[in-house]
Amino acid sequence: METVENGVKRDLIVEAARKTFVDKGYTATTIEDISRSGNISKGTFYNYFKSKEEIFVHILNLDVRERREKFEKILNLDLSLKKKYRYICREYLKDCFEAPDMSLYRLKVLFSNNLKDSEEIKALKYNLCYTSTQYFEKLFEMHKDELHESMQEKIKLSARGLSNHLRIFIYTFLTGEEYFGETKLKSNDELRKNIKMFKLDEITDLMEQVTIGGFLK
Repeated sequence: METVENGVKRDLIVEAARKTFVDKGYTATTIEDISRSGNISKGTFYNYFKSKEEIFVHILNLDVRERREKFEKILNLDLSLKKKYRYICREYLKDCFEAPDMSLYRLKVLFSNNLKDSEEIKALKYNLCYTSTQYFEKLFEMHKDELHESMQEKIKLSARGLSNHLRIFIYTFLTGEEYFGETKLKSNDELRKNIKMFKLDEITDLMEQVTIGGFLK
């Protein structure tokens, strides 16, 4: 059982790692960087996490759960489907602008077919699926009358389709590549070169048009 002191130490390491990943990106970050940021020894780091990847995936799981809570709040707003979806788009895009390689890593994890995935990776895949397909299914059920007639009778399929459109859009936005195949990690600097020309409102407009436009009346 984890003690209060151990829990505080673990949280300190996680926050130090999060800051370092956002500042330097996943690829450039080292265990030494995280330890220095948290003012801890490497030995202390390894008492809590086995590797850089493990703490990175742990942070992504925390972020996805936080996003899920935000999405639930959006779901309960007294707004149209389109306006709710715009809020969702902005949540995804804010992550892309702040830490683009973390967003790309989520896509890499989601579409990997590694049978030896760790429990953390499996949890991340589940959380990612929950915050996309299952969430859109719930959103569509609430606003069925706003959907195109051809979509109203196949809510689950429509939700899955929108989720895929969203992922492909984010991948293309981040990388500048249209082909969604083997997702290779790139540095924050490389990814920011692709997105620096865009403003949040402009790319949100485009994201809405490209991903959900064909689903609405």
